[in-house]
Amino acid sequence: MGKVVIIGAGLAGLACAKVLSQAGWRDVLVLEKSDGPGGRVRTDKVDGFRLDRGFQVLFTAYPKVRQHLDLGKLDPRPYRPGAILAQPGRCWLLGDPLRDLSSLLPSLLNPLASFGDKLKVLQLRSELARRSPEQVFQEGLGGSDCSLREFLEQYGFSQQICQHFFYPFFRGILLDPDLGSSARLFAFYFKMMAEGSIVTPALGMGELARQLAGHLSPEQIRYQTPVERILAEDGKVRGIRTAKGEEIPAEWVVCATDAPQARAWQAELCPQAPTPIPTQGRAVTCLYFCAPFSLSRGAYLYLNATGQGWINHWVQLTRISPALAPPGQHLYSVVVLGDPPLRDEELAQACQAELQTYFPVAAASRSDKAPLEQLRLLRVYRIPFAQFVQPPGFQQHLVPTHSGLPGLLWAGEYTHQSSIEGSLRSGEQAAAWILQKSA
Repeated sequence: MGKVVIIGAGLAGLACAKVLSQAGWRDVLVLEKSDGPGGRVRTDKVDGFRLDRGFQVLFTAYPKVRQHLDLGKLDPRPYRPGAILAQPGRCWLLGDPLRDLSSLLPSLLNPLASFGDKLKVLQLRSELARRSPEQVFQEGLGGSDCSLREFLEQYGFSQQICQHFFYPFFRGILLDPDLGSSARLFAFYFKMMAEGSIVTPALGMGELARQLAGHLSPEQIRYQTPVERILAEDGKVRGIRTAKGEEIPAEWVVCATDAPQARAWQAELCPQAPTPIPTQGRAVTCLYFCAPFSLSRGAYLYLNATGQGWINHWVQLTRISPALAPPGQHLYSVVVLGDPPLRDEELAQACQAELQTYFPVAAASRSDKAPLEQLRLLRVYRIPFAQFVQPPGFQQHLVPTHSGLPGLLWAGEYTHQSSIEGSLRSGEQAAAWILQKSA
């Protein structure tokens, strides 16, 4: 068994290392440029609060999540099924009565979705239940792929439910303001939500990477070790060189970095690669606020159902997990699509002004009437490459695991889909390639 060097301790790199180690491959080394595991899926501690690097959730129905993570040990805290559709002066619940019977009556009374739309949701759910996750991802409901916006129209959903629910909800998942992403991807996520829960680990999303890293010995992961070059000689990989000039020989190098860095190495080492690693990404901005009072009426996601303004959705995270904030405080996550051309302070003020129109409704049952000005900005995360663009038919143009250069493999969500599921699957595929070729 030759040495395997994995560049990047994100979910893909850690999944690759885990699979190799569990298969008995001992000479595995993960090199990570930052001070901890997780890549984009990390949790920072700020003034006693635990802030994920951007708003993130975990779908428990993801097949690879169930395979590679011990969900029970993550202490998952579930969101209530459905969402709150918010407009200035009013908000309504659109729940999932099949999983939360208490949401039946308020969902039926919700005027922002017709009874016919609610029946179509059940119809879509039933159709997707008859297909495997892989079938849905590759084929959707059959036929040619199209954009999410086109699919919703063709399926017969009204503009009312699209504008108030589907558009803001799936903009938040796909980070695609125009909803031009693959309808098959929409179908996959819809199936995952129907067949599992949406959760957050009690101590934040960074616990996923911590658990994966726990399968490795301390000697198998080196942090604060950026890789400067992947070394190749005589038409094959021979190792890597760190930023400090250390050369580490390896039979296999697995590049598990973000897509822009991987593309730079692909251009250098595999200039004739038929499928370039995607560098067109989708940006998102997440603002965290805290306050000594609770505003939300439950563990729900709140959607901006107006189609206007900066905010796409928000959530009171301490309704999900109180452990994310110190005693007596509440934590709020506010999500803005893209990277707005405003300074952090200006964007925070604009978001607070918008929240003024929504939270008084959510706070109607509160006894204290503390003004919303008491919301304190904790941090703003601007993530320029949160996902790669996934248009209709993108499944036929994914980057293969093997680079074409012997010994060099790609492990990143761009080999499958832009999600936690895609990252875990890509890492597993890279490990499987090594095990198969070394058998």
